[in-house]
Amino acid sequence: MNEATGNCNGECPDGPPAPMAKMAAENDASVDHGWWNGYATQDEMSTYKLPFMGGGQFNLDNMTLSLNATHPSNGLTEYDVHNLFGHVEGKVTHEILTESTESPIAGKRPFILSRSTFAGSGAYVQHWLGSNHRTWDDMKRSIAGIMNFNMFGIPMTGPDTCGFKGDSGQDELCARWIQLATFYPFARQHHDISAGGDPNEPWRLAEPYQTWAKNALYDRLQYVRHMYGCFFEASQSGQTCFDPLLFHFTENDDVFDSTQTEHSFIVGDALKVTPVLEAGAKTVKSYFPNEKNGTWVSMKSYKDMVTVDPTKMGEWVDLLSPDSDTDTVNVHLRPGYLIPFQDNSN
Repeated sequence: MNEATGNCNGECPDGPPAPMAKMAAENDASVDHGWWNGYATQDEMSTYKLPFMGGGQFNLDNMTLSLNATHPSNGLTEYDVHNLFGHVEGKVTHEILTESTESPIAGKRPFILSRSTFAGSGAYVQHWLGSNHRTWDDMKRSIAGIMNFNMFGIPMTGPDTCGFKGDSGQDELCARWIQLATFYPFARQHHDISAGGDPNEPWRLAEPYQTWAKNALYDRLQYVRHMYGCFFEASQSGQTCFDPLLFHFTENDDVFDSTQTEHSFIVGDALKVTPVLEAGAKTVKSYFPNEKNGTWVSMKSYKDMVTVDPTKMGEWVDLLSPDSDTDTVNVHLRPGYLIPFQDNSN
């Protein structure tokens, strides 16, 4: 958490507000969040006149610095540099950790996790997608979120797996989410203990969901070297590691229909992943583009292959949902590619 905030819309009229003992969910009408959340239009109590209001709900200075505040070191207004706050903070933190003679890890690569970032922040920090909810929709949205931040130059990105907020007892959702997280660049579980986030650790899941989660964790270890190699390439050239199909099949019109193909993604140029994103699904539809009339090989069972009709640009295939005690997320090796594979038996 490294956004600049004073819990006021711009300037606080009576000085800094008193700390709240407990922050409740913003949509809880029974809780008084103070005057700073009380203005729904851009024209009321705003510190900067803007032609639009992003998101349509809050002013752009909601709970943060006045957008007309002036930075004394360079004379720039907060309106012009607000989005750089987290970026510069991450950059300076990286410089101190790697270059200071007093740093215990000088000369080494630090791991710095930042929620507030900007395009190119991936040169200095890693990113997580912020507070989410334990819902199937939020799990789906995480895929596009990671794709976006790869395009922003932050390849090491991921959400709070199983949701930051949400009730327990959603074991199927959480298990499916952990299966998806097999290929998240940044994968972790993190929940809010103060505002509606029940514990969600894998060991709390009932069977068979606990076994699904365990298999996913072991499965991830097999692909670590492949993912690590992609991150190294990204650090040298700025490439992405978690892509929509349209990045790789630019002449195929079908892959530009995001409502149909965003469910599947390419990891490190070579692996096509198809997660289960709906409750109770026994099968999942996956679109396989035609690549030089080659064959997509299942990484779960090499004898299971998908060969697209050579007269078509691609085909939809029904894949079985991973439900058995030894099953993992559906992933296929792209035609013409090889990857480093790591034994996870030990």
